[in-house]
Amino acid sequence: MKRDPRFDKPRYTSRMRERVELRASYARLVVAILFAVMCGAMLLVPSIGMRIVFGLVVVTLVTLGILSTRGRLVIDDTGITARGMFGTKQMAWTELDHYTFWSMDQQTAYVAGAQGGLVLVLIIALVAFATRNRRGDKNRRFNSGRLTIVSKTGQKICIDSRWKKPVDALEPAFEIMHEQLRARPTADYAPFTLNANELVHAKRGALGLSDVEKVTIATSTLSIKKRDKRFRWVAMRMAKIHNSVLFMHELGERGLVVDAKGGTFVPQAVLDTLRASTARQGALPAARLIQR
Repeated sequence: MKRDPRFDKPRYTSRMRERVELRASYARLVVAILFAVMCGAMLLVPSIGMRIVFGLVVVTLVTLGILSTRGRLVIDDTGITARGMFGTKQMAWTELDHYTFWSMDQQTAYVAGAQGGLVLVLIIALVAFATRNRRGDKNRRFNSGRLTIVSKTGQKICIDSRWKKPVDALEPAFEIMHEQLRARPTADYAPFTLNANELVHAKRGALGLSDVEKVTIATSTLSIKKRDKRFRWVAMRMAKIHNSVLFMHELGERGLVVDAKGGTFVPQAVLDTLRASTARQGALPAARLIQR
């Protein structure tokens, strides 16, 4: 396979990072075997034609599951490469347009899966077991979620539970992308726009930064509460926000309280900023009404 010449030299950073390579996880193989067992049970039907059909389905599922374990994901200073069952995708970091990201803990994933029935819950449980990560800070775990990196041509490369130890790739990916995005003259947080004094939403309009009481990220949803208001000013899925983790980082740098609940993976540099901002807000004296 001939390498894209855009990957020959790093163009935007002078610090060389360690190359990261991930193998495909066995999660898809586990799911494939589960479905194969279910289809195998169908072989008990009396119709010979149906037995043949279910037999072919079993063979196909197991074959696809085995092939899925041969994938590789590589990240270095020049770009990201993903090799899967149906070919190889390469993207130079200089071709980055934006990314989307969401994550949640296993318990929330089970609740969501319950709406799809027992089979879906079993699938989620098996995938979670195959990709479990129980150690460390709750904001440093990645149980369920997806980082989707989008190029200027619309090509997408995803980092999720299809890879073993996805956190090892998420950390450098966010670091490199944030360097790239911060070097641009304008920030893309669609559907939000952030200027010196206001936060603007495409549908909800403008909200002064001083009027923001709190930003909360939980169950893969970002919500913003306005001061002295009972209901949220806006709430939307993280997966619908461009460069959402960088958005969180900048809000924290502006001094806003950004509460990322457990189960939401946050890169270490971003997490440090969010916690420092929250600590500063907590150290401020509370306003008191004095009656005379």
